[in-house]
Amino acid sequence: MPTRTSVSQAGAEAQCLLKNYGAGTVDGIFGARSQAAMRNAQEDINDWYGHKVAVDGMPGPSSWPWLRKLISDQHL
Repeated sequence: MPTRTSVSQAGAEAQCLLKNYGAGTVDGIFGARSQAAMRNAQEDINDWYGHKVAVDGMPGPSSWPWLRKLISDQHL
């Protein structure tokens, strides 16, 4: 799971997936810019799929599969 304070592979993966949402530099640290991008993606997930993931800015267990689907479906 990405963290706000340390480098993680999950953080880097999420940042790559969120590139077109403005996540910024892929550095593995899930900071403010990455969290804002994730909140936007979570809102799109809820709007487009009718699935109610928490809009908390962090890719948790319920958000990960939907984030991957969102990006795959958009072909971004």
